[in-house]
Amino acid sequence: MPSTRRVILPAAAALLSLAAVALWRAAPARAADQPEQGRRLIAVVDVVGVVERLMDSDRYKPARDEVGAAAEADVKPLRERVQAIEEKHRGLQPTDPAYGDAVREYQQARAALERRAQELSKEMDALTTKQLVECYRIVRASADATAEQMGYQYVVASRPVDKDLDAQDTAAVVRAIIARPVLRFPNEADITPDVKQDLKIN
Repeated sequence: MPSTRRVILPAAAALLSLAAVALWRAAPARAADQPEQGRRLIAVVDVVGVVERLMDSDRYKPARDEVGAAAEADVKPLRERVQAIEEKHRGLQPTDPAYGDAVREYQQARAALERRAQELSKEMDALTTKQLVECYRIVRASADATAEQMGYQYVVASRPVDKDLDAQDTAAVVRAIIARPVLRFPNEADITPDVKQDLKIN
């Protein structure tokens, strides 16, 4: 099974690439009463990072762990059958009359294992996707409420400017760039810690 982080990062970055500006609302009354030059206009939130933390929290990770454990138990007999066939026919030569039947038996067992593994992988992917969508919705709502409470008019989703790009391959680099639409912002504009506090995650 792919690691949670490898699954989560591309999917969450794809969600963010749909819009650089995650939310915007009118500033609350206390911000509107301030002089124009003193108003807080734009806040930044590391939505990908917060979604990752929420996905790894006790609210979501146990469900994936349970599905993963069930999947492992499901394929274990099939994997053991493949191993047993390998052991049974170890050292069998192509000239042996039983060689053809042994190869077919192994291929059928191997194909059954791969089919079931693919089915279970799709089930895990479906669960992970569902959780990602839900987590993004929760983080977006929290960022909206937090920004409004703090007097910001706009909230931009962007990864930290000091976080290195994931250079695994070209696609990963492009996703990482897309997830960083804001290239420079003051520390006080980053409300990521406030959103994490609102969601009760570290």
